[in-house]
Amino acid sequence: MKYMKFKLLLLYLIVFLSACSTNKNAESSNTVDENCTRTKSVATISTSDMDDGTSARIAMVGGYTEQRDLTEDEKILFEQTYKDELQLSPVSVAIQIVAGINYRFICKTEENRNYEVIIYKPLRGNATVSSVSKIK
Repeated sequence: MKYMKFKLLLLYLIVFLSACSTNKNAESSNTVDENCTRTKSVATISTSDMDDGTSARIAMVGGYTEQRDLTEDEKILFEQTYKDELQLSPVSVAIQIVAGINYRFICKTEENRNYEVIIYKPLRGNATVSSVSKIK
């Protein structure tokens, strides 16, 4: 287990050091499908040649992760931070590590309209809503 953690740490370090260089395996997309999974401005590197035969997809430094299901903590963060007349229900989240964490929530209304809510949680202090925008 320690060896796997070391390999992942080494992989993250390699990605961090190569973030400024051009990578032929980098992908970027901006889509919303019927399941409200959105990958806006996500840059990832696919690695499949690890020594033990496993593969991984990791986000490039500075980019958002892929949209995924919310954890309980993320649901609580959304409920405590988002206070607006629009009744939004979060369906997925992506995160971006900055000087804190940006959470990009994809939400639905009762009328089945999609919205993107960005919540910024600084290292110290309270989370705040940075933006709310309708997704076309």
